[in-house]
Amino acid sequence: MAGRRSEKTELCLDEAMKIISSLSYKVTLRYVFYGLLQKGLLRTKKDYKWFLDKTRTARKNFYKEWTPYSLADDSRRIYYYGWGNGVPEVSVNISHFHEQRFYVEMWFEANAMVRQFQYYNHCVTLRPFGGDYTIAKKWEIAKDLEEAVERFRKPITILYFGDYDEKGLEIPFNATRDIEKWCNVEFEFHVVGLTSEQVHKYPLDENPDKPNQYQWEALRDKDAGEIITNALEKFIDFDIVEEAREKSRDKEREIMKKIIE
Repeated sequence: MAGRRSEKTELCLDEAMKIISSLSYKVTLRYVFYGLLQKGLLRTKKDYKWFLDKTRTARKNFYKEWTPYSLADDSRRIYYYGWGNGVPEVSVNISHFHEQRFYVEMWFEANAMVRQFQYYNHCVTLRPFGGDYTIAKKWEIAKDLEEAVERFRKPITILYFGDYDEKGLEIPFNATRDIEKWCNVEFEFHVVGLTSEQVHKYPLDENPDKPNQYQWEALRDKDAGEIITNALEKFIDFDIVEEAREKSRDKEREIMKKIIE
């Protein structure tokens, strides 16, 4: 870990890792924090931010036994589409990415907009960030993208959707900086919403607390759908998606026929 560590920092990190290593499942940072409170190494809830900063640095720099995936993040669910993850004995889900030009994912800032993105997309993986993405999730993305290249042998394109404000513009680049460092394959990253052009094109109300800043949720649904669909159409052939679905249905019928016979 870069920089000089105080005796308190080293002690807390070592004791925290003992807690983590003693369990057969992953735990969150908050769980470990309360463990250190019980040990008397941290005294108040105000110490949480200090502990968060120390573990973040330790995980990013692989300090001793610490890695980006040392802690669990259960707050952000990933919605996988197009991976062909069906169980052959029951159902078949043939991936369309084998025939596409690109492997594509959609990342977006607001957890609250999951259903909207699901409505306008059923063919690429969705990753809601819910603000700044955690270290564990960034590590997970890096490994997922490596697996995608190994599985599909396609160049990777990421489409990002977020607020048009200072924080919204920072979030994706803070994430990609770490992901690129940990990922052994290259990927293209495109911020496709909200952009300055869209802010002028669509009727949007300003953030009442921050003039000249706009949130994705302020979009009318049809305008959001237009942005999402237009972005996908540049990289995904929907005819190929439908062909893959039809092949999946044919295969399922074949399997069911054999089961009945």
